[in-house]
Amino acid sequence: MSFGPFRRRGFLGTVAATVLGVVGQGDEQSSRSSQSSRSDVPAQQGGSQSIPPHDHSGPQQGGARVIPEELLHSARVPDTSTHASPQRPIVSTEPKEVYVDPNNGDDSNDGSQGSPYRTIQTALDRVPLVVQHDHHINLANGTYDAAKPVSAVMHFAGGSHQPHPMRIQGNPDDPSQVVIDNNIKLSTRSNEMDNALLRDVTITGSLQNIDSHFQVQDVRFTGTNTDSVISGAAFKTHDPSMTMLRDCSFTENYDYAVDAAVGARVMLDDCTGSVSDTALLVDKGATAIELGSSDISAPNGYINLTAGSRYVPKNGPVQTSSEE
Repeated sequence: MSFGPFRRRGFLGTVAATVLGVVGQGDEQSSRSSQSSRSDVPAQQGGSQSIPPHDHSGPQQGGARVIPEELLHSARVPDTSTHASPQRPIVSTEPKEVYVDPNNGDDSNDGSQGSPYRTIQTALDRVPLVVQHDHHINLANGTYDAAKPVSAVMHFAGGSHQPHPMRIQGNPDDPSQVVIDNNIKLSTRSNEMDNALLRDVTITGSLQNIDSHFQVQDVRFTGTNTDSVISGAAFKTHDPSMTMLRDCSFTENYDYAVDAAVGARVMLDDCTGSVSDTALLVDKGATAIELGSSDISAPNGYINLTAGSRYVPKNGPVQTSSEE
């Protein structure tokens, strides 16, 4: 197996407390009694569990990270895709490196470098519901042929800010070597966009951000799996989400590089490629912001603004749709 090195690139500033969730579908797992003071803390059967004490003074005053009550309530509820289990602890207590290898891994493994999982889905299904430490998922070269869209359920509660505490990492030397042959649906809740990062992979379908914040870097969107392309867009987002697309590339297999709607915000930094309709489709109060010099060509123009949406170029006046 081959896991590429990670090259860190910071983005935003310091955060005192953060909450992040990756929303989708996870396999249901049964709960059992288990407690640990030195490792991840799973739920006990019936929803009773050991919860770290609340200390709302915050990390800057030396207090504990704040874990929102609604996240803990969700973790206690059985018979849902968000409940904790022996495989999905409630709270992390230390940093963790997880490894996935589609050729040599097995989902019954423990996810260590010498015993990797086979699927990205399993790696995400094992992420604690509340992550208080770095949690990095390292993807070996190969094709991740998902039978269904890759998605997961988890939350993040951050203390003192670290760049990308939640990271899904492919091959930084050649993202084409790590192929996710389907679409990905993620939802992250965070007031710092770079707390969650997906980077250095190739996606053959679409990437969706639903009501969330995260960063996407050095991702190649090919659109070769036409059954997994959603509404013709490589990246699709809506609701009050915020996404950074940095150094990403797109092909003419897509109608749009970006389809943003319903108040979503998308920031682009040095993205390239060509699509078959319009580079950016921005609708229903969404906003597209240029931070770098993106070069995405399209026969029908770079941007289509509708229904009160906005475009903020790197240089020049803000453009607003005349259609309200």
